[in-house]
Amino acid sequence: MTPTRNSPTPIHRSVAILLAIALAAITLIGFAAPASAHRINESYLYFNVLEDSIEARLELRIEDINKVLDLGIPDDPEGAEAAIIANKTLLEDFSRPHLQMSEGGPTWDYTFTDIEALDTETGIFALLSLDVNEEFDEIPRAWDVELDVFFDELPDNRAFVLIESYWDGGIFNNEANALHDFKVGDTIQTVTIDEPSFFAGLWGTIDLGIEHIEIGTDHILFVLVLLLPAVLVFGRRENDGASGTADQWMPAQDFTSSLWKVLKIATMFTIAHSITLTLAGLGLFELPSRPVEALIALSIIATAAHNLRPIFNDKEWLIAFGFGLFHGLGFAGLLTDLGLDRTNRVWSLLGFNIGVEIGQAFIILVIFPILFLLRRTALYAHVLRLGSIVMGLIATNWFIERAFDVETGLGDLVDKVLKFPRVLAPIAAAAVFAFLWQRREASRNALLPLPNDQRDDHGGSNQSEDAEPALA
Repeated sequence: MTPTRNSPTPIHRSVAILLAIALAAITLIGFAAPASAHRINESYLYFNVLEDSIEARLELRIEDINKVLDLGIPDDPEGAEAAIIANKTLLEDFSRPHLQMSEGGPTWDYTFTDIEALDTETGIFALLSLDVNEEFDEIPRAWDVELDVFFDELPDNRAFVLIESYWDGGIFNNEANALHDFKVGDTIQTVTIDEPSFFAGLWGTIDLGIEHIEIGTDHILFVLVLLLPAVLVFGRRENDGASGTADQWMPAQDFTSSLWKVLKIATMFTIAHSITLTLAGLGLFELPSRPVEALIALSIIATAAHNLRPIFNDKEWLIAFGFGLFHGLGFAGLLTDLGLDRTNRVWSLLGFNIGVEIGQAFIILVIFPILFLLRRTALYAHVLRLGSIVMGLIATNWFIERAFDVETGLGDLVDKVLKFPRVLAPIAAAAVFAFLWQRREASRNALLPLPNDQRDDHGGSNQSEDAEPALA
């Protein structure tokens, strides 16, 4: 049925379904902020369980250190770092009698290896890393921990034990889920870990990949800046009759062509970052992190510039592939400190890559329907232009910070604005707005013509937007 001046142009059934799925996914994920570690009057002991060894990290709040040891450590990050390093031996000697570990027998010997400062929202902590000097034939499933740091001097204090990473248990970068709570009168507890499971480890790395997309603002912006022109085509309208008319962005003809363009972009980006992620993850190819991160920022700048003045007409997949190679090196940086043997490293690369794809697919799922709905409205030209400029400027700031090792503060602000899952709320609002705005423009016969449309004398379209009928 051809729409009349008073009948809204039908929405493609697939777009409506995708939009509904996207809103449902946002609702299911929820908007609760993740649990946060590092609170006042608390110390922390993190365990990293490797294939045949155990490492740990004791985190002490400098406010407590100053109260008990009267070291006068300043509360600014740089000053605190210098003072903590200068007092390394004193802090180690203080901590040792307050931390004991054993497996139902002699106390484990351990060696302090490094010390640094960690700046958190609730204060600065001294981080004391240590290695357990035990030769394990098999990593124990349980061991006793005695932890009473600061309890004698500050009886209101508490301490928590956490498993930060354990491949065979599927635990990576755990910062908030504590196993045990130590306090005065309750200073000895047993740490227990799950039996080794290959599938738990694989799923843990998949989850790590998903998490990296959630917190990887630069990777998210690169996908977004690639998606902006994915619902458009760049060319000259065949039936405008004008000679010498400049090429321009026009709305894509239909849902199928737009989806195919998105799939090509996503596929080439996947292939590219999978290549370099694998090479870097296996130690076959490596670049310093700073130039890699700078190049990732540059990829957003270049893609934003392409959106404003196209170079690869209808071939955004080339941009996705070319710069995707550098994004793969950025992804690999997350896996370098997990202490994996070669077998686990291969499976970790596979799981992490799967997780990245799931995260990337989620972004496309929630953004693509919004862009497709808006593509035929006059508003979309502003969305494309302003969105590209803003993301290009953000990336320029990142490039300056990463290339020249300076801090402008803008990067932290962007991370807070786009923090997951907080960012899902404005995305959901944008989806509702896109649907209502498209309906409004369609009811006013104000939708832009499609490339193959034949226009009537009144400016209305003689061809429906999509081949499929309108939803009932």
